[in-house]
Amino acid sequence: MTDSTIERRNLRMVFDAERPRFWHSGNARISRFYDALSMSFPPGEKSFIESVREFAEGIEDEQLQKDIQGFIRQEADHTREHARYNATLKAQGVDVDFHTSLTAKPVELTRRYLSPKRNLARTVGMEHITAVLSDLALSDPRVLEGADEQVRRIWNWHAIEEIEHKGVAFDVFERAVPNKLERYFLRTTVMLWSTLGYSVGMTTSITLMLWQDRKLFDVRDWGQAFRFFWIRPAVIPRAFGRWLAYFRPGFHPWQHDNRELLETYAAELDRAENA
Repeated sequence: MTDSTIERRNLRMVFDAERPRFWHSGNARISRFYDALSMSFPPGEKSFIESVREFAEGIEDEQLQKDIQGFIRQEADHTREHARYNATLKAQGVDVDFHTSLTAKPVELTRRYLSPKRNLARTVGMEHITAVLSDLALSDPRVLEGADEQVRRIWNWHAIEEIEHKGVAFDVFERAVPNKLERYFLRTTVMLWSTLGYSVGMTTSITLMLWQDRKLFDVRDWGQAFRFFWIRPAVIPRAFGRWLAYFRPGFHPWQHDNRELLETYAAELDRAENA
C-alpha cells in the first residue's frame, strides 16, 4: 500500500456533442482509440467494483478498507462521466450500445462462469493497464497534445485517479489469495487472456467506427496515427514495456512510484476547478 490519499473529486464534466468528431489532432484513429476506451469503461469499471467488493468484508486492515471505499467512489464517478461522454458519441451517430456490448458481454461471462478470485485477478490486471496508460498520458504532454479541451479534461482527471488507486485491487488480491505461487499463477495467466480479449474488442470497435467514418483506408490518417502510436510519443512500445513489468515475481503497482506526478496534476486540476 501507499500513504497517498484516495480522494473523491466527483467532477461533473461538460460535453458538447458539436465538438469535432476527430477531436485529437484531427486524426480519426487516435480519437477513436480513446472513444473505444471510453465505451468500454462503464461495464468494465462496474465489474472492477463488484470484484473488489466480493472480498472487502473479510479485510481487517482499516487503511485498506478506506482505500477500497475510495476506489469504489472513484470508479463509480468514472462510470457516470464516461456514460455522459458516450452519450455525445451516440448523438454523433456512433452505435454506443453495440460498442459497449463488446466489453459488457465478455465481462458478464467471466462474472458468471469464473471464480471470484479469477474475476479479482482480471481487475488487478486491467487496473495495471489503465495505470500504465494514465502514467503515459500525464508524464508525456505529447500524448494529449492537440486534443479538444473538453475531452482532454476527462482523460486527465481519469488518469489522476487511476494512478491514485492503482494499488488497491492488488492489495485486496494479496489478501484474497495468500499463497504466493497461486497468486502469481492467477494474476499472470489471467492477465494474458484479459489483454488478448480486450485487445480484440478494442480493435473491433475502432475498425467499425473507422469504417463508418469512411476513414479506414485513409493513408494520411494511418501515417499520423502510426507515428503517434509507434514512433513519437510511441504509446504502444512504451506501454508494452511497462505491461511486461507485471509478470515480474514480487511485482507491486507502487514499485513504479509516480506520486510526484500524481500530486502535480492533482494540484493543477484543483486549481482549475476552483478558479
